[in-house]
Amino acid sequence: MSWFTAGAVIAARQYGFVTHAQLLGIGGSSSQILRAVRSARLEGHGKAVFRYPGSALDWQARVMLAVIATGPLAVASFRTAAALWNFDHYRQGPIEVLCPRWARCHERPVLIHETRQLPTRDLTVHLGIPITAPTRTLIDLGRYLPARRLGQMMDDAVRRKMTSYEELHLRVAELARPGRTGIGRARVALSTRGVHSVVPDSSLEVLALRILDEAGVPEPVVHHSIHVEDQLFVVDIAWPEARLALECDGFLYHSGPEQLRSDHQRQNLLATAGWTLLRTDWHTLRTDPTRLIAQIITSLA
Repeated sequence: MSWFTAGAVIAARQYGFVTHAQLLGIGGSSSQILRAVRSARLEGHGKAVFRYPGSALDWQARVMLAVIATGPLAVASFRTAAALWNFDHYRQGPIEVLCPRWARCHERPVLIHETRQLPTRDLTVHLGIPITAPTRTLIDLGRYLPARRLGQMMDDAVRRKMTSYEELHLRVAELARPGRTGIGRARVALSTRGVHSVVPDSSLEVLALRILDEAGVPEPVVHHSIHVEDQLFVVDIAWPEARLALECDGFLYHSGPEQLRSDHQRQNLLATAGWTLLRTDWHTLRTDPTRLIAQIITSLA
């Protein structure tokens, strides 16, 4: 197999890109690489990265380019990593790369962060791209996100079993040092999320919490337990001090006559205990949640 063909095999795993060092490592020479560029068999991207023509140059490919151009120890990080992990539907945007301090090799038109703390436990590969692990990514996002938004992303990651509250608490404690940007917001986000906290278990609850947060409603408790007449009820969303609860009625779990009767009995018992129980559904949240938000704000006043 020629060096050029072997390089194509490597490039196929790297979104079409290969580094000068990799080509040298498989038997190519600098003069051979230069001739390949001049004959358009390779495209030069910066001083030491090349692309095999024909490969797609989408956002993920540009992330890979930024990572391998920054250096062999670099990884996608911060907002870029959040988009790759699809945390709470985080959108693609600016490309950010993290590397150990003094390890940067090449400048690229991307935002490059340097750090003294980048152990292997914080590194992994996702979608073929070297990237910070979910726990480290969430903590680093404290640089950009308010604590409430960061908390929502933590909930999403825990729900998807990508990390745990315990792991987040431990890693925040390990990474904390004076002057570290964003660590304070991560602490605030975790202050209401203990090691054994629960997270919303349906996409409807997630949507409701997002809408409430965007409307500035005080942060509620998820899956709050209420004891009434020797019975235990767990409501989807609650503000215990105001004795206010919100149930998110999905069609699957709240349809049929038996379920309706059970819901009515449950609501009546909670009312006798002084609780106000509001209900919502997909249609309300998707089309016009304004009235629901007003009812909640009024009840909390």
